[in-house]
Amino acid sequence: MTFTNIMRFEGGKIAELRVNLDGIGLMQQLGVIPAPVEPQLSSPIQEDDMTLRNLIYVTGVAALIFVLGDLFAAAQLANLLGGSLDAFGVGLVQVRGGVGLLYVFLAYFSRKADDNALRHVVGPTMLWGFVAQFIPILYLILTGVLNATAWIFIVLGIIFISAYIYLLYIRQ
Repeated sequence: MTFTNIMRFEGGKIAELRVNLDGIGLMQQLGVIPAPVEPQLSSPIQEDDMTLRNLIYVTGVAALIFVLGDLFAAAQLANLLGGSLDAFGVGLVQVRGGVGLLYVFLAYFSRKADDNALRHVVGPTMLWGFVAQFIPILYLILTGVLNATAWIFIVLGIIFISAYIYLLYIRQ
């Protein structure tokens, strides 16, 4: 520990006495070294619980999970859902997986998009993508091609379609 006294004299008398226990503090008092400044803490961005941007993130992650199944395990997933696919059917499911991959890319690249682009381009694209896959899956369930396990896709479709309709058209 360093103990330092600095005295300034005026007219033969001590005008100022600085006592410091460390060299850095003394240097800061003398103005040689700038004093540390408290960092400015930015206020956190206030965001609602669910915004269109968050819904697009969730959609991108969900799409990635289903795309991986469509691309790499089409026949196995069809068997799980009560259906069977020939080579042409596997190819069609893989095409659907490729289209789904485009939705994953759209969700990823829209992370920096402004709210106007999200509301007028990305959101409606995601909404109509869910509608486009919802209708044939519902048809296949109702005609008996897919078993009751496939209802999870209908439930997820209803949840996502409702969320997009609410965030795009009801809550402005």
